[in-house]
Amino acid sequence: MEYKEDFTAKKTLWDSHCHTEFEIICILEGDITLTVEGRKFRLSDNQIAILPPMSFHTISSNSRMRYRRMTALFEKMEIPGEIYERFLRSVQEKPVLIHRDIPNILNQLWYSLDKPYCIPLQKSLLVQIFYIALQEENPVRVKEPSTQITAILEYIDENICKPITLADISKNTYISQSTISHIFVREMKTTVKQYILQKKLTYGENLILSGENPTQVAHKIGYGNYSNFYRIYRKFYGKSPSGKV
Repeated sequence: MEYKEDFTAKKTLWDSHCHTEFEIICILEGDITLTVEGRKFRLSDNQIAILPPMSFHTISSNSRMRYRRMTALFEKMEIPGEIYERFLRSVQEKPVLIHRDIPNILNQLWYSLDKPYCIPLQKSLLVQIFYIALQEENPVRVKEPSTQITAILEYIDENICKPITLADISKNTYISQSTISHIFVREMKTTVKQYILQKKLTYGENLILSGENPTQVAHKIGYGNYSNFYRIYRKFYGKSPSGKV
């Protein structure tokens, strides 16, 4: 769990990234835009976003003002099995919600982190958030990605286990390579190459954490040469695929 407080002197507050865990983002103070897989959500004080694993996202500032946020990562196993599928669909469709109790719940989580005897309390507080997310309506306006970005992301997602080049995307979406590069940086706040790299590595990390052999994972996500996968993985995560630092 992380707490961050700053004045928004720069436009981009978080670089684009994704990871294997679910993530709760609570904006305690500020005016920001959260971009999730091309969808843009405007968040302000006490608004919450819950993002599922593999969600490529970034945060940018809408104004030069004080900015405070709290974030928490959690694994799939923390979600009660009887609501998991429904919860996952809910946060995929409407990741942003407003509820007056969630900032207080996150504060309780924050202050209990260094107390091992509070682990049952922490689990209980997370479950409260999960059920709130299922019941709460989403009043936040969403700016959907362009049809071109949607087509590009769909192609990458469907072929994430294969080698993917800009030429491949262009051929299959009928969009020129130069247009793809331009609109991707504009709407996704990153390059096509970096997006594909992070998506592949996050998918591969998830498979490794599930117990799959790193060599097999490398081939499964489109790396014909394990040494290339090893080098890139170690540079990105600061450890080898086997978990050794």
